[in-house]
This record gives sequence, structure tokens and C-alpha cells, in this order.
Amino acid sequence: MSQASGSLIQTSGLQVSYQGRAVLQGVDLAVRAGEVVAILGGSGGGKSTLLKAILGLVPADGGSVYLLGHPQRSEESITGSEGMRRVGVLFQQGALLQSLTVAENVALPLEMHTQISRSLRRDIVHRCLEQVGLGQAGQRLPAELSGGMRQRAALARALVLDPDLLLCDEPGAGLDPVTAAGIDQLLLELNRRRGTALVVVTHDLLSIARLNGRVVMLAGGRVVFDGPTALARQSDVPAVHAFFHAGD
Repeated sequence: MSQASGSLIQTSGLQVSYQGRAVLQGVDLAVRAGEVVAILGGSGGGKSTLLKAILGLVPADGGSVYLLGHPQRSEESITGSEGMRRVGVLFQQGALLQSLTVAENVALPLEMHTQISRSLRRDIVHRCLEQVGLGQAGQRLPAELSGGMRQRAALARALVLDPDLLLCDEPGAGLDPVTAAGIDQLLLELNRRRGTALVVVTHDLLSIARLNGRVVMLAGGRVVFDGPTALARQSDVPAVHAFFHAGD
């Protein structure tokens, strides 16, 4: 299956297994420019695996994955190439390098993917930190920051190359409700201001409501729902209904 016109991400019949256990069993997904997509599912349901397959970090056993028009795991893959400048990733818990300052962490993608001068790099890093409310924290180490500040720093790092697409794996995990809401607002501002497409893996109902985009629900390694948040809440698909109405 060729990549759909205008899609930043396109998977078709994607299959991934770990040690003989099928995790993804024929996942079809398309994400277009400017979209906000929440990937939902139970624990161990394949949400993070789907992100890793999109990024080419785990091999597919079957089907295809296109990222920015390039097939992953092929000679045309963008992984490690100039094309990866267009993709930002926000990992769980931030994944900052503890031995580097916040500013040095944020500068890493610029050092890896550009040849710009040190002064321009410094200006871009400062601007990104300002955008996430950390303009005065550049010289601090990650260990000196709260969990929410570390996640904001990681978001600044993900944005420093001005990506077309941002992939987020549980961005609010381990954060208090107010801080998690602040991260969601930053993501939405990014989407509105820059038009960056967001793909957010989450199990947080409040976060899903705030993002209020497309919902893609995984169950049994397959997509069982793909549509607007409002329709997901009304869905009678068992896995979707149970997710949104647990305890009702």
C-alpha cells in the first residue's frame, strides 16, 4: 500500500511481536498535517510499541510504515537522516541526560542535525525554553528540577528543530493534575501556533478531553475505534465504552 497523500504517518496492516507474542496485529493508521491524535488502550495494548514502530525503533513483522512519506526499515527510511529534523519525540519522564544542563539537553538536536553557529544555537535554545516557561532554568541540571519542569525541558528539546510532527508517550505520566494540564496546554498551543501534528499516547481521561482531537483505540493489537473524542465517549464498542465509562 502506498502512502496516502498528505499523510505524515501511514501504517497499513502493521504487525509487531515480541518473543513470539503478537503485540500489533494489523494496525492501519493515518495522521495528516495539523491533526491532534490520542492513541488509547489498556496497559500492554501496544500503544508505545506503535510509536516505536513508527520511528523505526522496532522491526515490523508484517505490513508497512511510512513516516513523512518514507518507508521505515528500508533504504529510503528517514531514521537518522535529514528528514528526522521534522519529527520531535517527547518520551515518558522526559529522558533528559542527567550530566548535561537543561540548555545543553535542548541544544542536542541542533548539534546533531545542523551546522548553525554556537550563538544562533544559544538563541534558539533560549527561545524554546522561554516558550515552555523555563527561560531562567537553562543552566540548571535535570536533578534540580521538578517533574513538571523536566517534562517542559524535554518538550523544549522536542521542539527545538521546529518539527512538523510531535510524538508524545504519556507526557503527563507521574505529574500532578495541574502540571499535567499545563503540559497539555503547551501541546495545544504548539498545534495552534505552528500547525504541528500531535500524536499523544495517553490513558488519562482528562488529558484526552483537553486535547479533544481524534481518538484511536487499540485493543487486542488492533484498531477498534478511530474517530472524534465526542463519538468515542458515545461508542458502544466494548473496549472503548469500558475505557471511558469504567466504574459507571
